[in-house]
Amino acid sequence: MKINLHSLIRSTIVLAMVNTSTAQERTAKERNTAEDRIRQIQQILTVDAIELKDFPEQMPLVKFLAALERRLPEEQKIWIRLDEAAFGKDFPTIAQTPITFSPCRVTLRMALRKALSQLPEDIEIAIRPAGIELTRPRLAAYNMMYDVRDVVEQIPRLLPMLKKSLREIREPVQPSDGPALLGRFLLVGLELTPWASEPLQPWETVQILNGTRLEVFASFDRQLQIADLIEALRRQLGDSVIMNARLYEVDRVFFAKRVAPLLAGDKETGDRPAVIRIEEALFKELDRQPLLLKGDETKLPPEQIASFLSRQNVFRYSAGPHPSIIGRTLSGIGLEGVTFEVRPLIDPSRRYLRLHITQRVTQLVRVDKTQKLDVATGKEIEIESPNLRITEVSGIVQLPDTDAILMPVLYQPSGKGKNDKVWLMVARPFIRIEEEVKSGVDLSPQTIWNGKFSKEDGPEHVTPDKRLPDNNKVREILQAVVKDVLTNPELKDTRAFYGTVSDNTVTIVDGHNLGWPRQFEPATFGFRLVKMKSPDPFENRNRVLGLRLDKIDLEQKKADLFDAPIQICLSNVGGTANGAVIGGCTVYYVPKRVGKRWTVECIGYVDP
Repeated sequence: MKINLHSLIRSTIVLAMVNTSTAQERTAKERNTAEDRIRQIQQILTVDAIELKDFPEQMPLVKFLAALERRLPEEQKIWIRLDEAAFGKDFPTIAQTPITFSPCRVTLRMALRKALSQLPEDIEIAIRPAGIELTRPRLAAYNMMYDVRDVVEQIPRLLPMLKKSLREIREPVQPSDGPALLGRFLLVGLELTPWASEPLQPWETVQILNGTRLEVFASFDRQLQIADLIEALRRQLGDSVIMNARLYEVDRVFFAKRVAPLLAGDKETGDRPAVIRIEEALFKELDRQPLLLKGDETKLPPEQIASFLSRQNVFRYSAGPHPSIIGRTLSGIGLEGVTFEVRPLIDPSRRYLRLHITQRVTQLVRVDKTQKLDVATGKEIEIESPNLRITEVSGIVQLPDTDAILMPVLYQPSGKGKNDKVWLMVARPFIRIEEEVKSGVDLSPQTIWNGKFSKEDGPEHVTPDKRLPDNNKVREILQAVVKDVLTNPELKDTRAFYGTVSDNTVTIVDGHNLGWPRQFEPATFGFRLVKMKSPDPFENRNRVLGLRLDKIDLEQKKADLFDAPIQICLSNVGGTANGAVIGGCTVYYVPKRVGKRWTVECIGYVDP
């Protein structure tokens, strides 16, 4: 049999190409499977809570890790271990280090972090496709890919909000360069993240591939930081403001009695507000007045100027002879009425709005007769010329999400009896958060319009339904709670996360259901107690540790996690200048009588 050399070579090349292609597909599939497994373990570390209340108070690290592993779902088949090869001769010492803790229900990540804080060396959590390994920081890095196409495409519209952060980077950034903006945001964000003392370690890398994917080789905590920053951008890009505005007509008697007093000028400057926040009682009265116009459900992006409500009349006038048709009169067209524009801002907590509102009014005073040269005949002819009065007024109003605002309209409607009428723009603007909509929350304009008003006058300044009595028993118990919150070593990282370590500021804030005693000022054990009656949510301030009392039932005998007699929430009630954080940590306590005095025992905490 003759062998065709050319056919053999061609077949060999084709076979090699097929094998290479198959190998590449297998490698890509394996990589995707490994990343999916790592994401699954990340979820178990950060979301699922485990119960530690029946653990011994102290045990060697290796036994502690084994006990944690037994608490994980069996079907997941995840191991937790020390990297013996990485520690070498130090392994026995590290493995036998005693770990102490109080009974609590926490995430696996928090339990491991607590153990690591008691070790003599700097050790990091590493995620492997098969489990969790405690190893040296350099060896803890692993590779993850993030799809950021949606962020890169839209991030240029967030440029106004990113300007402050981007100013810290000297290299110029083109407003349309999405990948560059994303890179700058991540770099600055990593420096400001509360638990990040340094931006990136030498062995950690961040790459943007094809402007659509982010490849990160970094430690577990760094991966979480970057994932959180990307998610924060997605939340910002998914947020919009719906002005939910309407135009009403009221008589002058009603206006003079119910509205005009709210627009009185400042006693010192004489300045009058152009737009004001109104209370629920007045809003309900206005809602019964004749409705002229309802705004559309238009989603307005933050930081950008957009029109949200307008009513205009079309009028005609004689503009003279037609330039090309003899005997034909040219008609002029004009618009008169009112238009409203807004530049909305959303605070980092997504609970407050600051609205820069501009009202533009074009009022047709009359149509005058005037003379104009007719170029066709060379004679002066009479034409009509509209006499317009153009007015513009702007104002800024700040309010909790879904509360109401009012702006008197400067336009004076024409017609019989209209001189006795005043137009009012009334709105209940709200923040449309995409993840809330996807979860089934009804954010339709009508539902918001008919809903209840906020109880808040400012951030963390609320009117509680019930305020605790100011007696010795309550004071002793609350002081014991505050002492444990501010001194408990297990809550050290939590205090640093929601507060600012360099400032050491703390404040007590009321909740909607329960308030602290009016004159209660606890000892704060090295922290500086600050009063925040009505802080500005848009002010560029550092985080402030807030202590909100959610529950106190001294008659309750049951004392389980999630249902203890005393519950207090730690959260940030300040700003985000040194990094934004969300959520809060709930700590659970049981009151105890020791001799003649009251104290408390912490039975656990949950920080989602």
